[in-house]
Amino acid sequence: MPARRVFFFWGPVVAYAALIYFLSSFKIGVIPRIFPNSDKVFHLLEYLPFGFLAARAVRAHLGRRWLGALLVSFFMVSLYALSDEFHQLFVPGRTFSFWDWGADLSGAAAGIWLFHGKNRSLSQPSL
Repeated sequence: MPARRVFFFWGPVVAYAALIYFLSSFKIGVIPRIFPNSDKVFHLLEYLPFGFLAARAVRAHLGRRWLGALLVSFFMVSLYALSDEFHQLFVPGRTFSFWDWGADLSGAAAGIWLFHGKNRSLSQPSL
């Protein structure tokens, strides 16, 4: 795969991962609490685009292997989400939470599902 194509697909994934890392470096008080457990919604919304971008990049490498692309992208994003939770152990006022990780995984799965659905509908012939 040419370097330009790799950058086109993987550049947004790396940039978004850096954004997540940056946002995870803030104290917990910076994030507004709108309702109880509203942070879970933020986690879900944060990882939805990440799942979409990861699926897009992995799919570009695996071609027609849809199931493999979906599984690899979910596994990749879940490991990153786990490392993000671990990173928060070193941020004052933040903790590791399996519930947050679950919200991250839900967002990633939704993003991957949206990518898959968007591309399936584009590839289906219209009636």
